[in-house]
Amino acid sequence: MTQDRICSTPGCGTGGKLTRGMCSRCYRYWLDHTPVEEREIAPRFVDDFWSQVEKTHDYGCWLWTGKADPKGYGRWKSKHLAHREAWRRERGPIPDGIWILHHCDTPPCVNPAHLYPGTVVENVRDAVARGRAYRPPRKTHCPRGHAKEGDNLVVVHQQGREVHRCRTCENERSNRRQKEARRSRGLRQTRLSDDERSRIVALRREGRTHPAIAREVGRGIATVGRILRDAGV
Repeated sequence: MTQDRICSTPGCGTGGKLTRGMCSRCYRYWLDHTPVEEREIAPRFVDDFWSQVEKTHDYGCWLWTGKADPKGYGRWKSKHLAHREAWRRERGPIPDGIWILHHCDTPPCVNPAHLYPGTVVENVRDAVARGRAYRPPRKTHCPRGHAKEGDNLVVVHQQGREVHRCRTCENERSNRRQKEARRSRGLRQTRLSDDERSRIVALRREGRTHPAIAREVGRGIATVGRILRDAGV
């Protein structure tokens, strides 16, 4: 048994698992007979956060000298971001969903004067404005090879961003959706004959409603309405 696994209490000499260098019996005795104010703080409970910060001056960056992640952001006790911990200590709790951003754009900086709260959207916008966000080049052709330019370009705004689409593909998708909708409703896909047009007009003159006419002739209400408008009925 090695010396460092033996109880450090004079006259004990018990080996095994130690706490603060003492065996379990001596450790319990120490807890029972030592006032709290006289107990030495264990090294793992010592708060050495600010001792790992290199302060230049009040208005400069305070650089974290402890552990850091691959992006350069400091890590406090491995699981906390150092700049967020600095904000908690100086400004108070951080609400859920709020990020702590840098004015100085220096990842290891923990100076509260250089930090400000924001949302993930603001964080992304800040990264884009500073040129740190990757933006892939815009595609000039659709997957089917149609050029996205001129009359074939459709610009759509979705969730605050601009999306370029191919008009040819959009029209084909729209036509497919319309055909599927008509097929699901049991409507015919053939062109209206003159007899069908005359029948629609005659039914309307008899006082039938548009939905009733559409059900009887097997056409859509919009088609019936268009035929009646063309006929002036």
